[in-house]
Amino acid sequence: MEISEFGLVGGVPPRAVDALTTVTGHQVSDSGRQAFCQCGQREPADWHGSRSEWRISHLKTAWPLLSRSSGEAKQQFLGRLSQLYVEASKLEQGIDESLGLNRPVSPGQAFPSLTNNAEAAAELVEVLRHQMESVRDSLLDTAWRE
Repeated sequence: MEISEFGLVGGVPPRAVDALTTVTGHQVSDSGRQAFCQCGQREPADWHGSRSEWRISHLKTAWPLLSRSSGEAKQQFLGRLSQLYVEASKLEQGIDESLGLNRPVSPGQAFPSLTNNAEAAAELVEVLRHQMESVRDSLLDTAWRE
């Protein structure tokens, strides 16, 4: 399975945020008195930086998400995320194994290089873990209130 086959909306979280950085589901508008994002978050009233600084700080913590199918229960969605997480972890482990990233380096031998594919696989695992935990926390919060 390839990284592109996971269907993640927006790719992986950005490593560095600049004026051109975009994350799907996070379009920041800073034309009014207060910056806000289409995801629902707003620049706090006590924010001391500029609107563009808030945009950068927001996008650093913004995560692209896998879309939940219409009519799919949260529990089923969590199961699907868990399955994708296992597959992504196996993909990451396979890449690490092929590059020798999980083996000790012999004296005098060069360290293995981290490839873009290995980096993307690691970030994919992180994105799926983040969303899985978010959905799980949402389910736990709902169950606690009932």
